[in-house]
Amino acid sequence: MRVLIIGSVFSRSESDDQVPWLRETCRRLKENGIDVEVLAPSSRGMKSHKIDGVVVHRFRYAPAKWETLTGEEGAPSKLRRNPLLKFLAVAYLWSGFWFLFGLLLKNNWGKKKFDLVEVHWPFPHAFMALPAVFFGVPMIYHYHSAELKLAAQSKLSNFFFAQSLSWARAHVANSSYTASLVKKLNAKLKVEIIAYGAPIKFLGSKGLSALGAEHEAGKRPCKNLLFVGRHIERKGIRYLIEAMKLLSEEFTLTIVGEGDLTEKLKEQTRNEKVDARVIFAGRLSSEELTKAYQTHDVFVLPAIVDTKGDTEGLGVVLIEAIAVGLPIVATNVGGIVDVIIDGETGMLVEEKNPQALAEAIKKMSADEILAQKLITGARKRAAEFFSWDKVLEKTIEVYKEASNKS
Repeated sequence: MRVLIIGSVFSRSESDDQVPWLRETCRRLKENGIDVEVLAPSSRGMKSHKIDGVVVHRFRYAPAKWETLTGEEGAPSKLRRNPLLKFLAVAYLWSGFWFLFGLLLKNNWGKKKFDLVEVHWPFPHAFMALPAVFFGVPMIYHYHSAELKLAAQSKLSNFFFAQSLSWARAHVANSSYTASLVKKLNAKLKVEIIAYGAPIKFLGSKGLSALGAEHEAGKRPCKNLLFVGRHIERKGIRYLIEAMKLLSEEFTLTIVGEGDLTEKLKEQTRNEKVDARVIFAGRLSSEELTKAYQTHDVFVLPAIVDTKGDTEGLGVVLIEAIAVGLPIVATNVGGIVDVIIDGETGMLVEEKNPQALAEAIKKMSADEILAQKLITGARKRAAEFFSWDKVLEKTIEVYKEASNKS
């Protein structure tokens, strides 16, 4: 089976950590006999290339210095900050449309035919993928929630997007929350829920064994907190910083990542007088991120529903934290509840509540037995729903059904 995957961003080099779960998905599909290729926009003039043996077709949509619409913090955030980028978005879609048209013309009228096109973030990529309809290539829409919120910001765009749903033979969502957003557009659609596995390779897992040793040595366990993610509103980082003010000086917090709120968050730590206990680590390589997970004690994801109505579609960082054996404190929004079941696989608190975050963190810190129980429960759930074997099995099943290949 030959599959073309369309996305707004893909790793630009072996060391690039952008959307690592998509890169890992492609690599594993390749290993499982799926001839997968990727169509993604160019980044500052980048040409087509290969990564992990996967061909990545790069389409140009502007002069090199302007090809920055996607990647890093994501196009929706950039568009909100600078509405003029909508003109660049039009060029992006138009260029992608014609590149795909040429790619299908060359391949599907030749000997190497694509059997399937999988469209990630189908708003607005469904319109870019329209040539697949012309050439009769079956499509799958793969939703991640942010694009659905983006479409909903305009009644007109939401209407046209809803009309495009019939172009796809299958619909896949990364969580039950995202699936519910798709169902709002068309309640009759069958939506498969397929999450991701952990996208980075861990050297081992910390678990609580190391914490037990620290107890015996008289050291302070479970006091080093970790957050990983983009510094954008829906991540709720400001509330975690407020929670730090409510925690004793024994607690430290490392904030990994970058975004348009980074400087504002740094200023907040100074204003809250917790800057001595909060470290901004910036963007980390896969190896550095592995080390960060392994050298901290509790993972915290304080996500919120932001002012645009957007929130976490799944929270892939939670799956990473589970893989390394960290107990988790998170908020009960979006797709987080698919991963974290309160009291079974982690602790859930209400959003935008620094007091609740602080109390949960203190409870986790003080109760090793509880932390171990949650780690064990999380790993059991991850093995059932978020292992790569399960993800690939369900993905290939959907591929076969959509392309009529059994």
